[in-house]
Amino acid sequence: MTLSPENYFLWYKDYPTFTQWALQRDVLFIPKEFSETEEDKQYNLESKAYLLMKRLGQDYEQVMRMDSESRDNFFDLEMSLIEEESKEKEEN
Repeated sequence: MTLSPENYFLWYKDYPTFTQWALQRDVLFIPKEFSETEEDKQYNLESKAYLLMKRLGQDYEQVMRMDSESRDNFFDLEMSLIEEESKEKEEN
């Protein structure tokens, strides 16, 4: 499985502070907690893929071949539909 560069965020600074910090701690990548936003913490890639597989009827391979941006858009659309469906159920 290859990693898509669209799923990772670059943390750039004008001075080599991170490089010095990383070399002292033998760290290759930036800690995940610093690169995530609140929305990203809510759902990981596995849960997004599972929901899209079930709701769209696609297999895992097709879901993972999608662009990460389009996959996230589909996921957001499906989540909004799920919320609307749950509101309709509550009303009935």
